Amino acid sequence: REAVASGSDFGKKVSNILDTGGLVSDEIIGELIKDRLTKPDCINGSLFDGVPRTLGQAAELKNMGIDFTHVIEIQVDDDVIVKRMSGRRVHPGTGKNYHIDFNPPQIDGIDDASEAFRTRTKGEAKFLRAKFYFDLVRLFGNVPLIDHTLGASEYYTVEQVGPDQIYPLIISDLEDAIAVLPSSVSSNQLGRVTKGAAQALLARALLFENDENNMSQVASLCESVIQSGEYSLLTSFADLWTADGEWSSESVFEITYSENSASDWGSFGWGGGEGNVGVQFIGMRDYNGPTYATGWGFCPVSTELEAAMDGDPRYGNTIIDADALPGAEYTPGYQNTGFWMRKYAPIAANVAPDGDPALNWGNNIREIRYADVLLMAAEAIVRSGGSEGTARTYLNQVRDRVGLAALTSSGNQLLEDIYTERRLELATEGHRFFDLIRTGKASEVLGDQGFVASTHTYLPIPQQELDAAPDVLTQNPGY
Repeated sequence: REAVASGSDFGKKVSNILDTGGLVSDEIIGELIKDRLTKPDCINGSLFDGVPRTLGQAAELKNMGIDFTHVIEIQVDDDVIVKRMSGRRVHPGTGKNYHIDFNPPQIDGIDDASEAFRTRTKGEAKFLRAKFYFDLVRLFGNVPLIDHTLGASEYYTVEQVGPDQIYPLIISDLEDAIAVLPSSVSSNQLGRVTKGAAQALLARALLFENDENNMSQVASLCESVIQSGEYSLLTSFADLWTADGEWSSESVFEITYSENSASDWGSFGWGGGEGNVGVQFIGMRDYNGPTYATGWGFCPVSTELEAAMDGDPRYGNTIIDADALPGAEYTPGYQNTGFWMRKYAPIAANVAPDGDPALNWGNNIREIRYADVLLMAAEAIVRSGGSEGTARTYLNQVRDRVGLAALTSSGNQLLEDIYTERRLELATEGHRFFDLIRTGKASEVLGDQGFVASTHTYLPIPQQELDAAPDVLTQNPGY
């Protein structure tokens, strides 16, 4: 697009190819990308789509001497898309994205890439594949198993398999990632995966798999993160949810967003923005009042959670009581309770300067927090018959941070106290439902809302996926 707009001979060459409906060759796109990498503003880029979103990474490819003519499966559509490599950069002026998708087997075919680059990149890719498969298996149960690049003849023969065949891939990928990823990253690479993130994610996966024989491994993985010295609880729970609290000492892994991509509805849905639209979903609809910006009114906090947190020091940083906001007004939506999520709420002072504000919230998602690691460690230690004193120490570290008294319980009561602390410490962060499923408490807690374990443990597989592969995919029971 830039080349065409420039009117240069190179741009005319590209324009002529596009006007005739052709695909631009990999050599031409290689020239274009290498040309872009030499421009000063290209330093404001980032490497590895979906991992970091920080400055100073785009030039790393050039510095490593990678020859872009080795890239395969190149096409030009509304934007330049280069497959079989990795990276994303956002043009600092327009916010437009240049995506380069990564495929692990192809990395070994890049002649000029260093061994360190190959090793780390594959480790990062395996972490991401493990994370995505873990999300899939928790949400849908039986999913297609794809562990290599599919040939055309394989598209409709992929097998839909159960969790017992998915977890080995998740575990193997994370073990491979742990072996090669760095313990920490520099400040200009925040967002790239670390060894601690892979260890914590593996602990979470094994905990959810819920095999008592694996609890000692969960404890060991969490201990490795704890003893690494890379992480610590912030002194203030409130600071966690500010912009300054992003990638703090408590952040083991975050999904990073930006309010500077200038995304609008013309680009929404195809990857044209870097904003966190989830923030807009949970804000109060038609809000007019102090502190907060208007949202779309989804996902009000349940009265059960509000009652459970009543009197807890974390209440004010977890729940917004709309009725307590002076002079505030909003339009009640479906299932309105008057209580809203505070941790990721849209704050008026953080409204994006450009683009559609609804699409450009910069709130990072704290995907794995050190507090979660401490609580996973405490649970796994108790369940594996380890030191209850150590388990209480980790539990009470989380409580002490917010001024709560230390607990002295043991046995089953200690385990219940850990579960309660998880509910309150991690409230509205996306863990509660999965904790109820893995501990067998979902029917008891959610039964009055119609939860039936044989059906509602998993979501229905989307109909469009079933229609696309009718002889491969089977709908989950009860849908």
